[in-house]
Amino acid sequence: MSAEPRLHTLQVARTARVATLGTPATAGSWWVVLHGYGQLAADFVSAFAPLVAPDRCVVAPEGLSRFYVDGMAQHEQVGAS
Repeated sequence: MSAEPRLHTLQVARTARVATLGTPATAGSWWVVLHGYGQLAADFVSAFAPLVAPDRCVVAPEGLSRFYVDGMAQHEQVGAS
């Protein structure tokens, strides 16, 4: 019997949110931008609107874990990590 830990994998289905600006289907280049702790992709990606062009798309994947950033008392503002 080994004293070393063994790592295993478990596959699960998840749904991820991705915010985009521009037209991904026709863009020649995609800029992938990553939000910080507690932010949402749709709010974050709007700051990159000046970079959008007919040949450029901005893509912001959202962290898979969502939580209330305003604490347990209010439950109004959601963020992701």
